[in-house]
Amino acid sequence: MLLRIQREESLRSFIARNIYANSLSPATKELKRISKNSIVSSEVLKIGKAMGWLGCYGMNRLLHNHTFYPRFAFLHENEDISYSESEYVYWSHRFELAKAPSRFCPECVRDDIAYLGFSYWRRVHHPDINVCAKHNVYLEAQCPFCSEPFSYEKNGLDVMWKGCKGLHLSGAPSRKNLEVSELKKAEFFRDVFNYESVISVDAVRLALTQRAVLKKPHIQKELLSAKYMHECIEILKVEFKEDWIIKNSPISSLSADNVWAATVALYEGFDDFINHVKCYDYRPRKVESLWSTYEHGTYKFAQYIQEDYVYGVGHWSSTLSSKELIEYRGEPFGRPRLYPCCNDVPPFYQTGRLQPTPVGWPPPSVPILAKHPSEY
Repeated sequence: MLLRIQREESLRSFIARNIYANSLSPATKELKRISKNSIVSSEVLKIGKAMGWLGCYGMNRLLHNHTFYPRFAFLHENEDISYSESEYVYWSHRFELAKAPSRFCPECVRDDIAYLGFSYWRRVHHPDINVCAKHNVYLEAQCPFCSEPFSYEKNGLDVMWKGCKGLHLSGAPSRKNLEVSELKKAEFFRDVFNYESVISVDAVRLALTQRAVLKKPHIQKELLSAKYMHECIEILKVEFKEDWIIKNSPISSLSADNVWAATVALYEGFDDFINHVKCYDYRPRKVESLWSTYEHGTYKFAQYIQEDYVYGVGHWSSTLSSKELIEYRGEPFGRPRLYPCCNDVPPFYQTGRLQPTPVGWPPPSVPILAKHPSEY
């Protein structure tokens, strides 16, 4: 049996804590292998299964509450009715790289020991966050007693519980942060992680454009001519480079960190940003409403499957009509199986022989649960 995962605890911390507490348990055998590699979606599924967090809902629950994935999932296309797109079936994303050093806040460690009797590594203490949003002290990336970084190759994460050279990390001194921009960035991402809804990318673009024009009216024409988010961000990065606090992130329509850099530069804080975005997206979708749904198919925004844990079935849907599914790029990928007795036969198949043959890998089976997944 695994230990209970703590609020805001990172997956790598959860793995290391279980291995340290009971390394001989059969439940931790698979965790030992995971701890040596970058955590990918397939391994998040294994962790969720060991915890009793099953299905697409369980995986997304782990991603949202215990990884830095909300930094990307927070910005959502209007057509996307899933939380993590196709991560549930295609496993393309890497979480918590093994070589990326972890960080800790000495004040958080002392608070944890006072209230829990032990501490743990937090997911919000990401390698590109330098200060603790709660205590405004620098996060420590090296052991204060041996100066080694906290990673699998150097000082393992179990140093949080076993100590180093007879000393515990709770005894590490705190270093006060005096840089307002570092605290602002840390507070912003803490609030992103704690926000329980996703927001529209289109709404964010409109809000950023309006706020930027308000600050620098001369860029209005240039911003309004930008057709895509990455074009808008590129303009803002040049105009507000003094306030751009997230460095060295490539300009890309998929680079959420560039959007966050623009947001932190233009707004006083997260609440200011959200209130402005709600002018364009006044009813943001709750993240939990997306956890049971995943994207499945050849093309993005084509097919979605929502898992029903009462009956153990998946409900298929698409943002395209049946006709569009057939005509889109000339390839019929709308249904996982073709049956001549009940399917509309497109002209493409008039000369061919229809058979109930799978056109791709079948979706994962859906578990039947006695309780709602959130109750496990």
